[in-house]
Amino acid sequence: MNHSMLRRSAVMAGVVVLLAACQPSFLRVESSDRNFPDPFVLQVDGLFYAYATNTDAWHVPVMVSDDLFKWSEPVDALPVLPDWAAEGAVWAPGVIRLAGRYVLYFAASDEGNARHCIDAVVSNSPSGPFTDPDGAPMMCGYGSGSGSIDPYPFVAPDGNAYIYWTNTNTEYQLWGALLSSDGLRVASWPILMMWAFVDWEAGWIENPAMDYSNGDYRLFYSGDSWWDGDYATGMALCEGPLGPCLKLTLSGPWMESRGDVAGPGGMSFFNDSRGWRWVAYHAWQSDKAGYSKGGRRALHVEPISFASGWPVLVDHLPFGTLDSFSPWLFPGSVWVRGWALDQDTGRQVVVRVYDDHGEFVAEIWADNHRPDLPGHYPHSGVWRGISDPVPVSAGANTLCFEALDDVPAANVDLGCEQYQYDDTPTGALEVAEVAGDGVHLEGWILDPDTHEPATVRIRADGQVIADTPADVQRDDIWAQHFWWGPFHGFELDLSVPPETSDVCVEAVSRDGDRTVQLSCVSLGAGQPLDGGAPAVGSGGGAGEDDVASTTTTSYDSPS
Repeated sequence: MNHSMLRRSAVMAGVVVLLAACQPSFLRVESSDRNFPDPFVLQVDGLFYAYATNTDAWHVPVMVSDDLFKWSEPVDALPVLPDWAAEGAVWAPGVIRLAGRYVLYFAASDEGNARHCIDAVVSNSPSGPFTDPDGAPMMCGYGSGSGSIDPYPFVAPDGNAYIYWTNTNTEYQLWGALLSSDGLRVASWPILMMWAFVDWEAGWIENPAMDYSNGDYRLFYSGDSWWDGDYATGMALCEGPLGPCLKLTLSGPWMESRGDVAGPGGMSFFNDSRGWRWVAYHAWQSDKAGYSKGGRRALHVEPISFASGWPVLVDHLPFGTLDSFSPWLFPGSVWVRGWALDQDTGRQVVVRVYDDHGEFVAEIWADNHRPDLPGHYPHSGVWRGISDPVPVSAGANTLCFEALDDVPAANVDLGCEQYQYDDTPTGALEVAEVAGDGVHLEGWILDPDTHEPATVRIRADGQVIADTPADVQRDDIWAQHFWWGPFHGFELDLSVPPETSDVCVEAVSRDGDRTVQLSCVSLGAGQPLDGGAPAVGSGGGAGEDDVASTTTTSYDSPS
């Protein structure tokens, strides 16, 4: 070990004293709700391929995603096992690209004896099917011990490929070796990288994962019992891909159970197409930490940074804009449009709405179609739009919007908007005709606060002669105001008292608290209503020489 690394290692070892403060303060929720232990993620041309220990009917399940959070149904990357491998005991796969093809490494039980062996299979596609090129395992117990498990392939910056594994002896040692140029055999003498000797490991380490970031090699590994929430992750700083390595997590693990996430381990590291570094791992749910408790080891992914020299899970805050506020699109509400996204997650952002006193108003999701966003944020996807109703009250409203971060770190204010909400009913008298000893009236009414029919009130010279629901089907109104439904029209034939001068039509809100006059029909004072009287036109005023005339106030609402 050279002097520069000794100095750097000494500094890092000093940091271990403050390890609790350096552990991740949060762990994200699972990326997939499947049982998916020992995950290995490979990025190829913007798509992510995730491989796992055998589950259900798959020897090596592989899922594909373009955003790390919406995954395809698994297929079997290794549908036919090599002859030597026993069914039902295939685990910890890892995949790299070498010599123009993909090489998958996995561990399995030897059909003929109790050994655990590692093999390499090949495919021209990252999703397989992978096939065995030679019919024999690549290694069974290199170094010491009764077998080899948990292979982890790694391509160094110089292009050389290495493999790391666990030997299943009493100490559960971690080993490493150079691979041949085609990746199908070990090309150097195996090197002992690390063994279990600190208290938190409980005498058991496994699942090595080598990473090169920010100029340093770091060997991550899992310790303690995988079958419960005590499983955790440690780390060592290495001089090169085959060491020597200095264990840094002496007083406690780098990552352990936190919040709803229990037993994080089985790590792998990868880049996305932006060059961001990510870590994948499996973990239990804190209330179901173990298969005996009904739990599953689900896939988790986190962005990670090594810029400070110590690995830190990254939190990029959500961001977005509010574009418009429209009335008359949903009862009792203003329709809000905009967008929000969080680059740490493929999940849609939750936006909470408060009033100017900090009282909760609503919770909406940025999950609507915004095809313009990928042009500005290529990894955003198109389903990041806000297009939702937010309830408001009559008069002045101040609405404040807050985008929730995907971890409990810091939420982001998207801004506040002032909005004046008029809850006055609206509508129109479209037809008014004298008919015998009465009038025929047609029109429509909407109450902005509800989809239920409002009331149409008829007055003859100021006296109420009818109160009736405006519940006649009007598909044309429905087409303009979808969320109110079609039943907001009225068609009335009413008798009016003799010598009536004016018939007025009012819109009354569903709760009866708000009334607005839509229109009045002037019949002419003292004029008798009989079948010989001329009609009061349709949808407009009558001529000056007509016996009856209309005075109409129209209340058009924006669609």
